[in-house]
Amino acid sequence: MPMSQEEGQVQEQENERDQKEEKEKAEQEAKDKNEKSEEAKSDEDGSPPEKESRFKGAKKAGGKIAKFGKNQAKKLGNEMVESDEDLKQIKDTASKIKKEAKRAKKIAQRGFKFIAWCVSNPLGWIVGLICLTVFTSMASSLTDSMKKAAEKGDFASLSAPTPDDLGDDNQDEVDNQSDSNTDGQKATIILMDCGKKDKASGASTSTSSEGASDMDWTKEGTTAYKNAKALFDAWTEEGGLSGEAAAGILGWVQSEGGTGIIGRAEGHYGASLEENSIKYGVVPIPSGNYAVGGGGIYQFTPYTVYGQLKEDKWEDGKTMTEWVMHNRLPNDWIPSHDMTGTPHTFEQFAQETDPAQATLMWNSYERGDQSVIPRDKKMADARKANEIFNTKHVKFDKAKFEKTFNRSAGDKGSSSSSSDGKKVKCKESSTGSNGWQGKGGKHNYHNGQSWKPDDLPADLKQYAIDPASMGMKYHGDWACNPSGIWNQCTDLSASLMHVLWEKDGKHPTQLQGDGWHVADNWAATFGGKTTSTPTSGAVFSTSTYNHTGVVSHVFEDDSILIIEQNYNSYGNSSSGQAGGDYKSWNYRIVSKEAQQAEGYKYYNPGDNGFTVNKDAKSLG
Repeated sequence: MPMSQEEGQVQEQENERDQKEEKEKAEQEAKDKNEKSEEAKSDEDGSPPEKESRFKGAKKAGGKIAKFGKNQAKKLGNEMVESDEDLKQIKDTASKIKKEAKRAKKIAQRGFKFIAWCVSNPLGWIVGLICLTVFTSMASSLTDSMKKAAEKGDFASLSAPTPDDLGDDNQDEVDNQSDSNTDGQKATIILMDCGKKDKASGASTSTSSEGASDMDWTKEGTTAYKNAKALFDAWTEEGGLSGEAAAGILGWVQSEGGTGIIGRAEGHYGASLEENSIKYGVVPIPSGNYAVGGGGIYQFTPYTVYGQLKEDKWEDGKTMTEWVMHNRLPNDWIPSHDMTGTPHTFEQFAQETDPAQATLMWNSYERGDQSVIPRDKKMADARKANEIFNTKHVKFDKAKFEKTFNRSAGDKGSSSSSSDGKKVKCKESSTGSNGWQGKGGKHNYHNGQSWKPDDLPADLKQYAIDPASMGMKYHGDWACNPSGIWNQCTDLSASLMHVLWEKDGKHPTQLQGDGWHVADNWAATFGGKTTSTPTSGAVFSTSTYNHTGVVSHVFEDDSILIIEQNYNSYGNSSSGQAGGDYKSWNYRIVSKEAQQAEGYKYYNPGDNGFTVNKDAKSLG
């Protein structure tokens, strides 16, 4: 039976619906096929297709997380690799990390789709919550494991970032560290700061917020403030300096060793006391031409001039300052290093009423390279120190100053009075067979005090070799001229040793080498060895200051009286080039500690068949 018109319309509608469904099905199949193809492409080249944009938000968030991790790694600071084995382990770890990073990249791409499913599906919310809980627990456990591994020094177990993994932002830092290793020094690499290390192994940049805040010398109650006040009080109350002069010293030292850590070791810049102070065994890192680094508020170079490792006095600012007063000043004050443009004596500095000018004058003691000294900062710090600590406007006290710094002023050029008023009978003029030769006697002078011949105290004259007694005149005839200009330390040592010693009627001549090579060259020329033990008549060299001279006498306490040229001293005792003079000399006291710290070595021709010139006499 033929269909009615109505039935025909229904059938037509059903056919159209079926065609539409088949078309939609075909389109979905084609879409699914295309998606699979794109996914396979992503797995193949390790990166999502450019047209993929559904997970841009997730990718952006991941980028922020990665950047945060990179910055945190950079903040963690530098650590010293203690051995080649440690470095190898770290490199192996870096290689493993890179491989795992590639795997993580692919996993992340699938992870983005998993996250999208979790967000769009109610069941996904439950699954996502469970995964988040598990991941948090695993992360906590991993963190604890890393800390324990670091404490044990197990570098191989750490998944720490390497310089390559940190990106271009750190490249300059890594390059600089690499350069420092070309001379055999320990290699430096960016690592996690996961605990204390061996204090003697090198510099640490680790800090804590507590330590950093305690370094603020302008904040009352901090360690830095207390130490700064103790220094100010010592310089004014004992030294007699004006408040402005004392503030000038404080302004200077804040950008040197600083008052936060009194015994700061050179090359160590952190806020941790135990990781930066010589008191705790931290070894200073030398700079420039020095073999031994500096340390302390005033950055003594070498640090051994003041003390040894692990001595409590390294964290006693008052003791350190008093040591400078009694052992370094005023003889270590060299006005030619004054940064004001006008040389000032130490006493003029002590009277200064402008803290900014005072801090520039203080370089006469510090003698730093003016081209790199932060002049403006030091002046600003000096003004701040004056504002904080000089509230009473302390005036220069001449009586205190004279008592502290001119203790032996009354003895210079004078006779025979001792400090207690008793008369001291000095020996008459003596020959080379006694007086200056041998070992013995005491003195009341401190390390570094120096005098020209006419100014030598009477109680020291019996111990002083007189070159003129052997025909070597002050401003007169000299036998040897290694420098060619007659005003260097080598000229004095070569000429004096020539006239002082003889063998078979002949006098020795040695003209080779800079100051620090002279003793070794004498040994190489005439036989024997150098020694660290001084003896009268021995030529000496110092490794620290490239200097040479002759030992005149050795005292009971192993301090020595030396004769030298071109030693830059305070006042009118400088000789040679340092004093603007030629064919001159001065005498100087050198303590046992200073000899050790400055690397003194000695050569005595008497140990190798030479005898002292019979005409050699002392000044006594």
